Amino acid sequence: MEGAFAVGAAERAVELFTERIRAVARPRRQAHRHGRRTDALARGNQKTKIARLLVDVMVERTRREGDALEDWTLEESGEQSFDRIPIGHAAKDAVRLVADGSGSSAYQLDNPSSATCVTSA
Repeated sequence: MEGAFAVGAAERAVELFTERIRAVARPRRQAHRHGRRTDALARGNQKTKIARLLVDVMVERTRREGDALEDWTLEESGEQSFDRIPIGHAAKDAVRLVADGSGSSAYQLDNPSSATCVTSA
């Protein structure tokens, strides 16, 4: 389940970004900057939750098939394979959203959220 690794990296990036926002939060003085940051955080969190839900569906489907001791049908195998694609894209998008929202990029490795961006790609 390589998708679980990408989701874990995205969840960590969202956590780091949340910590960063809390550390630099100043009421009222920079409200416009926090608006962009919280928007990036909300969108990144949403993408992460979508990816996590898809991973949970894949795990449940795999568990059910394993308990039934039956072979996968062609449709089930194809569905499982196709579910991997949006997991990776959602996790990657979440990491990029929070990296961009923190004012960083994938190339600034001194920022932990940027390092996560490279790790999850």
